[in-house]
Amino acid sequence: METRRITYLGLFTAAALVLHVVESALPPLLVFAPGAKMGLGNVVSLVAVFILGVADAYFILTVRCLLGAVFGGGIWSLAYSLPAGLISLTVEVLLIKLLLPRISLISVSFTGALLHNAVQLFVASVTVGVNLLPVLPLFMLASVIAGLFVGFAAYFTIKYLPPKTYFLPVGICGAAAADKKKPSDGDKQN
Repeated sequence: METRRITYLGLFTAAALVLHVVESALPPLLVFAPGAKMGLGNVVSLVAVFILGVADAYFILTVRCLLGAVFGGGIWSLAYSLPAGLISLTVEVLLIKLLLPRISLISVSFTGALLHNAVQLFVASVTVGVNLLPVLPLFMLASVIAGLFVGFAAYFTIKYLPPKTYFLPVGICGAAAADKKKPSDGDKQN
């Protein structure tokens, strides 16, 4: 593994972990949905898919969940966040690979947020032995807010990063770089 990639992995993982730890100190996203958070660390994972690649995004997500549990969440934090993160990132990657030209990154993030909360509720239901399906609509509302925020944050992060930071010239990265180079109507020569 080259030095540049290791450096990026370290920086992305540190950024995701800092966002995760800071967010864990904040109150829930919605008062009536306890434990619902924005998922700020997911911005880094989603950006990593485009900048570093899928395998590195999974690495960053896994390390963030493991270290987040060590630094403040405990084993239950890991039990909820890791399966939900892995499943939602997998679906996001599939959407990116199969549908990105036809759907937006915000839609991808929105779908990932919905899945993330659904998986966490499923894990909680299994863990405590209580059907938590009745609170699913409350968490879906939190997913809408979180998914849109994370999607916009990831989109603008990718769009405004200099092209030399990309390891992969795919998807939105290439489109963002092309948008910067496109001449406007006033720039066209006759």
